[in-house]
Amino acid sequence: MAASASVERFLTRLLIRVIRRRRLLWLVCCAAVAGAVALAVFAGNYGNDLGELFPPDSESGRTFRVMQKSGLTNRVQLEFDTGDAGIEQAKLAP
Repeated sequence: MAASASVERFLTRLLIRVIRRRRLLWLVCCAAVAGAVALAVFAGNYGNDLGELFPPDSESGRTFRVMQKSGLTNRVQLEFDTGDAGIEQAKLAP
């Protein structure tokens, strides 16, 4: 019982000191955020492969890999609406 009371008293005093010294608290928080950012930048493993964004067994991942293998990711499909229901290809060729 006495040990828990002394620990509680110690933590209460520590909390009061931290709250009184707000500049120190802000400095510690900013240093922690800067450390986390530096760790993420230097220790992270990043790449440009969009296929890694999808889980390996997902439908969207399979679809993306099929499109990537077929070359559809580097192409654009254009559709022209001429208003005619049955337009011939010869009219669009020139």
